Amino acid sequence: MRTLNEYLRLCLRFVHNSRSDIYGGVWAQLSANWEPIRGGTSIDVDVDERQISCYCTVRLEFSRNLELEDCEENRMLDEDNQIMPSIFEQEILPRIRKILHGPAIRMSLKTSSLTRQFDLNLLDPPPSPFPILTAGVCPYVPRIPVQIIRRQPGSHIGRVLKVHLSDYDRDWMIYKSCGLFPQKDLYLKEMLKEVEFMAQFDCAFIIRPSNLVISEDGGQERFHGYLIPYHEMGDIASLISKASTPIASSLKLKWASQIATGVAFLHERGMYWGDVKLANIVITGSEDACLIDVSPNGGHTKLFLAPEMRLNPLFSKVTGPRDIWALGALLWHLWEEFDEQSEVDELSFEWRENEKASAAPSWYRDLAHSCLSHDPNGRPTALEVRDTLLRNIR
Repeated sequence: MRTLNEYLRLCLRFVHNSRSDIYGGVWAQLSANWEPIRGGTSIDVDVDERQISCYCTVRLEFSRNLELEDCEENRMLDEDNQIMPSIFEQEILPRIRKILHGPAIRMSLKTSSLTRQFDLNLLDPPPSPFPILTAGVCPYVPRIPVQIIRRQPGSHIGRVLKVHLSDYDRDWMIYKSCGLFPQKDLYLKEMLKEVEFMAQFDCAFIIRPSNLVISEDGGQERFHGYLIPYHEMGDIASLISKASTPIASSLKLKWASQIATGVAFLHERGMYWGDVKLANIVITGSEDACLIDVSPNGGHTKLFLAPEMRLNPLFSKVTGPRDIWALGALLWHLWEEFDEQSEVDELSFEWRENEKASAAPSWYRDLAHSCLSHDPNGRPTALEVRDTLLRNIR
């Protein structure tokens, strides 16, 4: 019998076949005694090692075949492996080639006990290839064709990629695509709302989309995703986890003021972030802090979730006080140089003096603690947090 850890690998493993244009992954559902009873394999077809524009993801789902023991679906479940590439290419791909016109399709697979051939059925209608951009959507964000985007060599396909434009431009960017398994039209519409939301910002400390990625279809533009600038230093959480020496206090104060400025910019316009955390702050080449993943859909991370949210998990409205509590938690994590994977009492936030972090100024501690008030009405506004930081670091 397999162990739980062995089964967890099913959700994490990504397999590269011998063919360069097919990639795949596997997953399984377990019974009460840890035996796989249902599973799936995901195949990316027509993959180009550099381009990202042509592939379609085929998701095949299956259950243990009780009528025919010696069959491909049982082998996949028992061997923790994906479908044999030769079987997919010779017996499945020719039958579904005509419907591979969208980013993903989902089908059931079962080997017939009578014919020993695969029965294939669509589980969902194939989604439209990509949504059409209507007039007036982000008119000031430049468009670029998806065909010129080149991904980083050796990287597997995913929803967020490090890319550059054409074979001659080596300036890296981040491409946020519509994803491997778009949740039909709803997910794509939410992503369009996200890029429209981000495009309206004119703040030096909030990342904006650089380009919309499109394809042409009969005179219309189809939306594939968008590009944002790439910054080599990465996010603050990663910087902290990799740092071998303490981060200078002057840098921490600079970043804190810039983060607060970005949050205040949003709040002044009646907008809220919802997912304030170190991993959503990138550092530019000039050592400035910039907010990323600012979305109208909000979001949250447990470590940065306000107490009122913990008391009522079903309450998910993004509010100013909720952002401020998370901002206080961020100020503490930043100064104490705790990355988001560290074990910490999530609601205590005790200040330390150790070899990695010098003592925080008393005014900084007071500011962070005021943000962390359990009473939402007792927390300062984003403008007050920003002004306090700017006033004390000048």
